[in-house]
Amino acid sequence: MTFKDRYVLTFLSDFESDLQKELLTYGIIKKVEADCIVLDIREPIKFLPIIMDGIVRVTRRDGKGNGLLLYYLTPFETCGLSFLNASQKKPNTVRLISKTKLIYLNIPINFAQDWILKSKNWRQFISKTMQEHNNILIELINERTFSKLENVLKKYLKYRQTKFQSNNIIANHKYIAKDLFVSRESVSRTLKSLENKGFLKTGRNKITLL
Repeated sequence: MTFKDRYVLTFLSDFESDLQKELLTYGIIKKVEADCIVLDIREPIKFLPIIMDGIVRVTRRDGKGNGLLLYYLTPFETCGLSFLNASQKKPNTVRLISKTKLIYLNIPINFAQDWILKSKNWRQFISKTMQEHNNILIELINERTFSKLENVLKKYLKYRQTKFQSNNIIANHKYIAKDLFVSRESVSRTLKSLENKGFLKTGRNKITLL
């Protein structure tokens, strides 16, 4: 079994055999290093990336160099917002950038859209993806509107812990502030408070959850 077959068939083990064959035929395996843009804002969407190995950061930009973290993509996930943009024939509205070395399967967007009608399992996969990402965005709005920064920060760190499968969060205060779209000073104060409460331990460009 080839490298491509192994990853794709793992992802599609419960999918229809015809869909597996089409993915193996039309899907293109891509490999990139960390900090590479996979899909960018305002670009036409020609392919839908499905993560096979690694982690992708999805952000919304404000045009001034600032980016708000929306969510992370981990193995066997794709970007619901990018698929929605493509379905509406709009340019992409989010940036996808690799956080680690990355392997992903590029699916031509016309096939990804056609399979919605042809494959029940593909339709369920896309629907589940879009629902999960919609829930994240709704929760994100609620948090920014109604929650204290301490609660927002704790949830952010727990989310990264889950996605990266590590208690060590590799990021400095400025990076976290950009992710949360708040000031670096407020992040520093809140992290110090959480450290005093025994929730975490801070280090140089690293936060360890206890």
